[in-house]
Amino acid sequence: MKVYKVSIGAACALDWPSDRMVIQVLDDSTDPVVKELVNTECQRWKGKGVNIRYEVRGNRKGYKAGALKQGLMRDYAQECEFIAMFDADFQPESDFLLRTVPFLVHNPAIALVQTRWKFGTAGVWRISAINDAGGWEDRTTVEDMDLAVRTSLLGWKFVYVGAVKIPLWGVVYVPTIITLCKALGSPR
Repeated sequence: MKVYKVSIGAACALDWPSDRMVIQVLDDSTDPVVKELVNTECQRWKGKGVNIRYEVRGNRKGYKAGALKQGLMRDYAQECEFIAMFDADFQPESDFLLRTVPFLVHNPAIALVQTRWKFGTAGVWRISAINDAGGWEDRTTVEDMDLAVRTSLLGWKFVYVGAVKIPLWGVVYVPTIITLCKALGSPR
């Protein structure tokens, strides 16, 4: 199965009320064939009732950080409180949000709940902490570390949950997948 299908499918299968989650696929690829395949997959999930948005930028300015910054500027993203980000080669377990979001809900001082995967990290950010730190900066290729440093300097806290593991099952360049959660409290 193609990497984009598995990763989009994993994001769409997250165990969270569908009316309290938006799946946002940010595609910075330059290959028109890849764009069409990813768009078709997003439309397939949308046809199943998933709140999924396929977003393509007119340029690649700032690369991943630029895509993340522009993704958070969408009108529908303004309603969201948290963002769980997965590179397209991630396949989160369906209970990922159930095991991470409660830390943020129950402690407003936490900016990030960080989990682990085989070669790095994944996690859920509080969007107000991202905004407080000035948002995603495209001055570096380590946008996640840059943001973490800036938020920690402002006094935001972090939680590391090592028991939540995100398997890495393939390494190819495909679009970034972002899951935006509108969650307030626990899922209904």
